[in-house]
Amino acid sequence: MDYDADSETDEAYQMCLSYLLTHAPIGPDDVVLDIGTGTGIVAFELASKCDRVVGRDIYDE
Repeated sequence: MDYDADSETDEAYQMCLSYLLTHAPIGPDDVVLDIGTGTGIVAFELASKCDRVVGRDIYDE
């Protein structure tokens, strides 16, 4: 949970996320694969831009 809270306030992380969401060539019919999802923040953000997001992380949580 601390990771989520830290990510929300980390300027570099937010800049990278913003850049990805703005410039990734993701369309409404695409399936996105998120490897190493961590908390899933990126996967959740990308889910509104595509048909489906598949996320996988080494940790079950």
